[in-house]
Amino acid sequence: MKALDRSLHCLSRPPAVIAVSLLLLNDHFLKAAFPGWWTGKLSDVAGLFFFPFVVSALLALILDRMNVPPRLTAASAFWLVGGWFAAMKTIPLANEVTVSVWQHLAGGPVAIVPDPTDLLALLLLWPAWRLWQRSAQGAPTPSRSPGWQEWFLLSVASAASLATSCIEPPAVYDVFADAEELYAVVTAEGYGAVYQFLAADNRWAPVNIEPPPLAEAPQAQESCLVAGPCYRITQDEEVWRSPDGGGTWRVAWTVPAGRRKVMERYHYALCDFFDMGPYDVAIAGSADKHRVVVASGLEGVLLRHPDGTWERQAVAGAEPTPYTITSPSRILRALSSEIALLAAGTMALMSAFYAVIWRSALAFLFGAVLGPLALGFVIYAQVSDSAALFPLFAAIVNVLLGFHLAWRWMENESTVPPEQRLPALRWWLVATLAIPAGSLFMFLWPLGVIARYETAAGLWLAASLVLASISMVKSRRIMRSEHVPAE
Repeated sequence: MKALDRSLHCLSRPPAVIAVSLLLLNDHFLKAAFPGWWTGKLSDVAGLFFFPFVVSALLALILDRMNVPPRLTAASAFWLVGGWFAAMKTIPLANEVTVSVWQHLAGGPVAIVPDPTDLLALLLLWPAWRLWQRSAQGAPTPSRSPGWQEWFLLSVASAASLATSCIEPPAVYDVFADAEELYAVVTAEGYGAVYQFLAADNRWAPVNIEPPPLAEAPQAQESCLVAGPCYRITQDEEVWRSPDGGGTWRVAWTVPAGRRKVMERYHYALCDFFDMGPYDVAIAGSADKHRVVVASGLEGVLLRHPDGTWERQAVAGAEPTPYTITSPSRILRALSSEIALLAAGTMALMSAFYAVIWRSALAFLFGAVLGPLALGFVIYAQVSDSAALFPLFAAIVNVLLGFHLAWRWMENESTVPPEQRLPALRWWLVATLAIPAGSLFMFLWPLGVIARYETAAGLWLAASLVLASISMVKSRRIMRSEHVPAE
């Protein structure tokens, strides 16, 4: 019996299922609702029970092909998990490397506290090993491959293995002025540090000043100079200016058109947060030459220079979110909802194409099965706000399956002459790819080529409908054209 079969069988046993469920419940609910030492220990205990089975299954994908004995594969997985856990909890360098890898996978800051007392959780490897030894009884036989339930549990257990405690990054909630100087209070993990603006270097530097009590986020707050202008912040993420001491107001700064949604989508990840306030405002200088600083939460600060220009600046670890996204992985993450919609539209298009062109009853079954699946992907992307690459994979698989079904239909039952099949298939392929091709406009939106989301979405819809309509009409004409044999 192969190591992969036994690993999947172990993951499907009640003790492993309970451990996976307990880890997900603890990391996503109990830690926030009941913070304390016991919730941290609970994650270690639950994870160490089932994680060796996940590692063993992944190793078996390669080692089984090399005819490595299942016991050796499992033993290697258990030693890897135990050794990594012990090193992560006791060796600073190992902890730093682990945190760095987890932050990359989670998309934001995570906390893995080194604590030698957590090594007691290694005792859970013994009952897990005993479960592995007993897995030969009841595991899938050579004549029966692991079912979808085992593969599903492997995917859930793999995702649960990445679960850890997210930490909120540094943020600026309070700013204040003292004569000609501006200060910002950076809050991180409950502690505040004061930073002073150095005009000569255009940067913020830490100073040894006791921070004032942090003020609650106001609905509207103003800061004025004597016989000078006033500045007001609102919860609309705007800064207003009054040149006459509060008589009249106009917008002095706001997020560029169409970029607010890009900034929010930039942070589509498990441990990635977005919050730009504004929370507080302060002003220093004279009426004709002054600086204004706005506390922007996780986005650092917004600074007005004496020449009237505004600049978003980082203070310590509180950094502004860019207005454009250039990283391919972040673009896919930002467009996860659109990718899900892409899959749903492609499936619906091909189902309709089969029904109209070939009058195939199989098309209705095809749409009835994959349609709800696509809808589920769309709902998942909207609710979870996370990367949803499975819809893209589903769309690709759908295209390949549809091409295969169409070819088999034409080979076996269609009366279309052989010389007309290839042109028909070409237009069929164009129709199938209409929605993916039109979606290229959406990818120009996070890059900043198209400023507004609504413009990109409208171009996507228009291009898809035009291209799909033309190709379907062309293919239908070819399929209905009469074949005149050569004399």
